[in-house]
Amino acid sequence: ACSARGRWRRRRSTAWSGSTVYGCAPSARPKKARKTFNAAAVRANAFDGDEARMVKKAAAEVKRDLKRKEAGGGKDTGKAAKWKAQSNQLRDAMKNVRDCAKAEKKGLPMPAATPSGPDPSLVPCPHCGRSFNEKAAERHIPKCQSIKAKPKTLTRGGGVPSRSGGVQRRR
Repeated sequence: ACSARGRWRRRRSTAWSGSTVYGCAPSARPKKARKTFNAAAVRANAFDGDEARMVKKAAAEVKRDLKRKEAGGGKDTGKAAKWKAQSNQLRDAMKNVRDCAKAEKKGLPMPAATPSGPDPSLVPCPHCGRSFNEKAAERHIPKCQSIKAKPKTLTRGGGVPSRSGGVQRRR
């Protein structure tokens, strides 16, 4: 049977080339693992003397890093930990919603909702309370500290109403 589509077909062999032709689909051919291309090693051949030694050393470091990534699964631990935390936070929120729906359906009292915590990677501004990543916080906090006419928290409908009481029209 064809490994790609499960069809029964006869394999035809070509006597003149010695290779086997797979009659069902080209995707049925056995797959070979491709070797990772190392551009640094190819680039090293273009240099002479000390430059060649330096480039070959850098190429060896790149090759070592590739092997380390393959051995460790290729995951960056910081990104993996952040992703895992976000995934768990989403799962907890979905579980809370399911529990509330079950309680509402059965007429039981609602379970206590567990609020999700703030993102630990964000830095809160001590002046306005907004959160920023580290680089943006470094830029924002000094500017926010020096603002004299700082508005209070904006609330919907807290502004001055217009004379017409609604949307102004063009004449």
